[in-house]
Formats: sequence, C-alpha cells, structure tokens
Amino acid sequence: MRSVSDDIYDAGYLRQLFDEMQGSYERVSTLCSLGFNWRWRKQLIARLNLTAGMTICDLMAGTGESWEYILPCIGREGEIIALDFSNAMTKEANKRKRRLKNTRLHILQADVLDNDLPACSIDAVVCIYGVKTLAPIDYQRFAGEIKRLLKPGGLFGLVEISVPAWSILRQAYLFYLSLVIPLIGKLALGNPDNYRMLSTYMLRFKNCDHLHKAFIEQGFNVEVHSFFFGCATALTGSLPDNRQTELG
Repeated sequence: MRSVSDDIYDAGYLRQLFDEMQGSYERVSTLCSLGFNWRWRKQLIARLNLTAGMTICDLMAGTGESWEYILPCIGREGEIIALDFSNAMTKEANKRKRRLKNTRLHILQADVLDNDLPACSIDAVVCIYGVKTLAPIDYQRFAGEIKRLLKPGGLFGLVEISVPAWSILRQAYLFYLSLVIPLIGKLALGNPDNYRMLSTYMLRFKNCDHLHKAFIEQGFNVEVHSFFFGCATALTGSLPDNRQTELG
C-alpha cells in the first residue's frame, strides 16, 4: 500500500490506481454507498436544469455511469464529451457507448487539467465523484479550467462523497471507510489496498468547502448542497454572462 507521505496526487500513480480498479469500481461504489451513489448523481443532474441540444462535458467520467441521467435531458440533438485519463476506464466507457443508440457521445483520454478541448465550447460541465483525487493546490486550476471550457452563462455541477459534520454519523462513517470498504473491495475481486487509498482521498478531501472558495474566486455564481446529512456534498452554479451586462 502506498504511504500517505508519498505524492498520492501524482497523475501517473492515479492513472495506475484507476486502471487497476476499473473492473470492480462501479460495483464497490454502489455497495459502499448502499446505492446512494446513483441517487446523488440523479439529484445533481436534476439541479442543473439541463435542456435539449446542450453540449455537456463529463470530466473524470470513469466508465460513463452518469450518462443515463444526462442523455434524457439533452435529447438526440445534445452532445456529451466525456474525458478521463485512465486507459482502462475509457475502454469500458467505449463499451457503454456502443450499447447506447442514437447518441452524440465522444470519449477522450486526457487529463482534466491538461487537455485540448476548445475554450468557450461547452454549455455545462459535470464532474461526479472525481474531485477527491485533486491535490488541494490544484483546486484553483480546476475551477479555472471549467471556466475556460464554458460558454458565457454556462453551467457546472459536481458532487463528491464527503465526511459528515455530525459527530455520531462521522464516527460510524469513518469506521466504515477504513475497515468495511476495503473488505467490500476484496469481496468484489478488487485490491483492498486500492480501496483503502480511496478512503484516504475521501478523508483528505472532507467536503466541497474549499472547492466552493475556488469557484467563487474564479467569478462563478455557486450554490452548495448537502445530501444525506453531509455524506455527500455538491456544488452547482453558472459562469456569469458579461455580454448581457454590456448590452444592458
């Protein structure tokens, strides 16, 4: 198991971690959250008010678990651009894509902080269960990248597993993270050490408060959401359309 004194946010290490977890990640995530991971995805997408014809960028998209909630909102004229840096995850995402008919869906293997997507090209950005693996030093850069991608007035939403503030629930949750999740990972034919590392990322991330500050500093309008007593936290918001101010 990697020591927490090592650089656990190194891109090469993270890429290897998620390549190894691809085969069990979705099952373990569902078991570990008692199925709430799907509910929180749905709640986040519902808060964004996506509309038909939009171009959506799914950052840290994994295997595309969120597409079933996005596609009904944007219709056949809408488009999803999914981005993930894990080779194994993008391969699995392409399998999912082949099962979806009549959809405009593009999958790119690239780093969320270093990609070639054109500026001002996206109507809405989503990032679901990915931001816990960002180094705190990169929060501003991450918010800035979303700002770069969005069209004026564009939307964003992200959700992440979080550590609840209520002490009794927090103690039970921390026990679950440290002991039960690695066991579930092992039973799901995953490497328990990998899932212990996921627990480390969750504990270091805590919640979306620091990301909230980064988006505010980048000029976004932001709302904070708490799901199931803080077991997950989310941010939604928009990039102000300064063109409207100038016209006014």
